[in-house]
Amino acid sequence: MLLYGTQGGFARREGAPTWRGEIGLFAPAEMEAVRLPMGVRLPLPAQARYCRAGAEGAALTGAVKRGAGNFTFALWEGNLAVCDEGDFVKGVLDSLVGRALTAGEALCAVLAALLPPENEAVEALEARAEQLETEALTEAALTSNRFGGKLLGVRKQASALARYCAQLEDMFECLGDAAQEFDLAPAEARSLALSGERARRLREDALGLREYLLQIRELYQAQIGIRQNEIMKFLTVVTTIFLPLTLLAGWYGMNFTGMPELSWPWGYPLIILVSLVIVALCVWYFRRKRFL
Repeated sequence: MLLYGTQGGFARREGAPTWRGEIGLFAPAEMEAVRLPMGVRLPLPAQARYCRAGAEGAALTGAVKRGAGNFTFALWEGNLAVCDEGDFVKGVLDSLVGRALTAGEALCAVLAALLPPENEAVEALEARAEQLETEALTEAALTSNRFGGKLLGVRKQASALARYCAQLEDMFECLGDAAQEFDLAPAEARSLALSGERARRLREDALGLREYLLQIRELYQAQIGIRQNEIMKFLTVVTTIFLPLTLLAGWYGMNFTGMPELSWPWGYPLIILVSLVIVALCVWYFRRKRFL
């Protein structure tokens, strides 16, 4: 259990919370021993299914679902209670010690700290997408069965990031709507609005990245189609060239009375010459039509 006082500057303090301008940070296991004022309820982080916020009773409550640990919060009458599964909130609050902050400003700082990691995640996914775009044009990607899986994995990450940013955007919007009801300062309301705008831009960036990955997939499929067309063109050319030769050789080799190779010494040389002429004419024709 960690306590922070806002009276006379934001600082760590000892003792039980008096809930007069204080911030309490608790672990889920400590919530049974925490006594909150009447009408204030702090949900457990395990109950968080998505990022949300809104008025509940006499407090402004919310929950943030994170991959590294969820946390919930309740803000009322200049007090803030936070239940965190990890050390994220503790790290943010410790970095604020020594500054003149209210409980609302501390909450705004904690929520604003959610966005820089997501911005870095978007940049990392963009760099990965650029690598996949370059890789999609290589021979190794066309002959490998793993490129499609790698592309799908990055697309799933971009979609999950877009959904998370959309949840954050909705949460900040709800907090902004409740700012006047819970007497948040104008600076705190502006901070929430700015964080919501940043979340919106991150969501748009993540959606744009997903569209970019779809274009890479289309590029990869186009390269596969070109490769398959080249193979089919080669097989068509080979079949077209050698089919008449097969028919001619089959006709010449059939058994019938008066076979030329039995009575004429130039029979086989002539059929070989005719075969070469047919091949040359076919190659010339395909080159003229730019099939080869």
